[in-house]
Amino acid sequence: MGRRARPTWGLALAVACCPASLVGGLTVEGAGSTARSGSSGDPRRPVGPLECHLLERSMKVKVIKCKPASFAKKWEGCTCRIPLPSSVHQMPDTFYDPYALEIPISFSMTTFSPLTTQPPASSPAAPYSPPTTPAACPFSRRCAGSTPCVGFDSWGFQEVRMSRYTPASGFFNEITCNYINDGTASFTEPTFAT
Repeated sequence: MGRRARPTWGLALAVACCPASLVGGLTVEGAGSTARSGSSGDPRRPVGPLECHLLERSMKVKVIKCKPASFAKKWEGCTCRIPLPSSVHQMPDTFYDPYALEIPISFSMTTFSPLTTQPPASSPAAPYSPPTTPAACPFSRRCAGSTPCVGFDSWGFQEVRMSRYTPASGFFNEITCNYINDGTASFTEPTFAT
């Protein structure tokens, strides 16, 4: 006797009505598109709770939380809160001046050479302090066509944006990354990301 195929409509209903935390480790390919495309025949796989849960699981850190988000112009995506290690810090943009004047530079003008700086003072008795590393979102590179590379476009997103520095994010030492899809591309799970 052959094995009977299990019906998938119950699985699609569970994915459509339940949040990703209740669905658990569900990794059925195409379940999100089956649950949300409905009778419209849209072959595109939109970004929902299951897709954000798959993105969250691929980051290999247990405390990351990703949830679906809606942006302007009916764009969609995932917003992920990522705690950083103690040697990685998001730095504020201290050079931003909203009232800066745009002065055209004349390249015919002669300038002086820059002043030399002194090397920073160091003490051999001081405790070791590792250098700070700038914060970056996971999958923040564009990797179209590169096989060993997994970037935001490997997931079907058009861009990734890290939120600006705030005192709260500096206190908790975490960043918020927005993975944005403009609604024309389909969500895809890279086979080498899990």
